[in-house]
Amino acid sequence: DRSDTSTQSWYGIIDDDQHTVTRSQLKERKIVARGTDPKTGDPVRAFELATNGDMNGKKGWYVDLDPGERMITSSQFYGSVLIASSVIPSDDPCTPGGTGYVNAIDPFTGTALPFFLQYATLDVDGVKIPVGSIDFRIGMPGQAQIVVSPEGAMLIVQGSSGNTAQTQVKLDNIMPRRINWRELIRE
Repeated sequence: DRSDTSTQSWYGIIDDDQHTVTRSQLKERKIVARGTDPKTGDPVRAFELATNGDMNGKKGWYVDLDPGERMITSSQFYGSVLIASSVIPSDDPCTPGGTGYVNAIDPFTGTALPFFLQYATLDVDGVKIPVGSIDFRIGMPGQAQIVVSPEGAMLIVQGSSGNTAQTQVKLDNIMPRRINWRELIRE
């Protein structure tokens, strides 16, 4: 619904399989900075930094997205980072498409982490915060994929424009491994 500009949220919940969790039991996290990357020209955002003990007594976290922005892909967990794409459809019903972000966040605290290696940090009151959300200018982004090799890790995503984007990322605790196999039998 292009006319729906309600605020939607991204949640990270500690699921103990015993109790219902309410929003008041979660730590609110915010998008604290917006800008344009000086090297790429891409619109970028930063999530707030964690502070010592700010998750004490909380059952998880949530981030309110921009009005009309919505999550359209599954969140993917890669060791120390949670990745999901969000879209903002065009508000003109005669114009297809829209924009969106690939978002990366600390899965345990809902805060900023250094992940997008080729992007500058954003300054918030003299504090440099890593970029955690990028509009690659490829339309509405689909599900991002991580390709890991001995040389490093790359995030690759295709947008509704048909174009793709890629950027080098930092992954901790992820080693290259075979993700599938098949046996070939000669007849």
